[in-house]
Amino acid sequence: MTFLYLGLGTAFGFLLSRSGAADYGFIQEMLLLHSLRLYGVLGTAVVITALGLRAIRRRGRVLTGQPLRIEQKGFNRGTVAGAVLFGVGWSIAGM
Repeated sequence: MTFLYLGLGTAFGFLLSRSGAADYGFIQEMLLLHSLRLYGVLGTAVVITALGLRAIRRRGRVLTGQPLRIEQKGFNRGTVAGAVLFGVGWSIAGM
C-alpha cells in the first residue's frame, strides 16, 4: 500500500509541476490577478476530487475493499493559526 501512495504522490507532484503550479512567476501572476490560469488548474482539481469522492461514496468501499470512513473535522483555532502561518510563509518567500 505504501508504494501505491508513493506512486500517487509522485504522479500528483509531476502533474502539479507540469501545470506550472510550482513556478514562482506563475503563482505571482495568479496572486496579482494578472493570470487566471492557475485558478483554473486549482478549480479543475477540486472538481475531479469531488467527482472521485462521490464515486467512492456510492461504492461504499475503497480500492482495498475496506469500508469507506470519512470523518467530519471540526473547525478550531488551530485551523486559523495554520492558515495565518501559511500566509505569512508565502509573504516571506516573496509570493
